[in-house]
Amino acid sequence: MGAPPVPDTAPQGLKDFLGCTADSYTFADGPLTWLDVSPRPDMKIRPGNTPATATLALKVMGFTISLPAAVTDGKLSIDTSRQLFLPRSAADEVKRFVDGLNGWFAENGRQLAPPQFGPDGMTLTKVVVPGEPAR
Repeated sequence: MGAPPVPDTAPQGLKDFLGCTADSYTFADGPLTWLDVSPRPDMKIRPGNTPATATLALKVMGFTISLPAAVTDGKLSIDTSRQLFLPRSAADEVKRFVDGLNGWFAENGRQLAPPQFGPDGMTLTKVVVPGEPAR
């Protein structure tokens, strides 16, 4: 298994985080100009109602799609099940990406710590899986 694919136009910090050469990445609010989709969404991230959760609000063509996200037992999840305006193909792509990301991190002896929220956005940090050496 390899790192989950991201477009060449993705920010270098995100590519480093996903490629396991950086331990953290901060996702900021704003347009996702680097995504290979049209039209490109504008994203706002807010802390969820419980620890280790967030809401990803994606605005596209006047519609806002809110996706609950969580880090549970070191794994990311993004719930696309209740989104009427999200095409099934997009929901499937989100699931493939998240599954691939969790698998890639586990393969490298890593998992996610709970997200941290600050003035610059939401920061995800990878940590060594307890009881396993980092690879």
